[in-house]
Amino acid sequence: MSARREQKLEIVVGKGKGSGLAKRTRVKWLINLAIGLSVLCLATPAALYAWGLSLVEARPVPPANLVTAKQGLDAWQYIEDDPSGPHVPKLNPWTVAFHYLRTTRPTDSLTLQILARNHVRDHLQDYRVIAWHISVASIAIWVSRNWTEEQVLAELHRLYGGR
Repeated sequence: MSARREQKLEIVVGKGKGSGLAKRTRVKWLINLAIGLSVLCLATPAALYAWGLSLVEARPVPPANLVTAKQGLDAWQYIEDDPSGPHVPKLNPWTVAFHYLRTTRPTDSLTLQILARNHVRDHLQDYRVIAWHISVASIAIWVSRNWTEEQVLAELHRLYGGR
C-alpha cells in the first residue's frame, strides 16, 4: 500500500494529525453550549419579569388606609386556607418560575395572585393569554417586594372585606 493511501486511510479512521484538534474543538463547543444554556436558563425568568411589567400600564398603588388585625385576618382566612395566619412571601422571578415548573399555581400565595389579577385586569395593554399570565406573575412579584404585609391585607380587605 502506498504511503499516500495509508495517510488518507489514517485521516478517515481518525488517527491522523487533525484528530486531537477536532476532539478539543468538540469539547470546547460542548462547554460553550453548556455555558450558553445555563446563562439562558438563568436570564429567562428575569427577562420575562421585565417584559410582564412592561405590559402593565401602571404599578399598583398601596392602600392609604390600613385595617385592624382582625379585619386583615378575616380577609386572609377568606382567601387562604392557612391556620398559621397571614404571611406574604417575598417572591422573585426564579422562585415563581420554579413554582410554574412544579405546579400550575405561580406562587405560594394565592393572595398575591388575586391582587395581581385584579390590577392586571384593569391595566394590561395586551390581552393575549401568555401576556396575561406573565403580567400577573410579574405584578405578584412586584407587590411582594414593594408592599408591606399590612398593605396587602388592607387591599385584600378592600376587595373581599365582609364576605
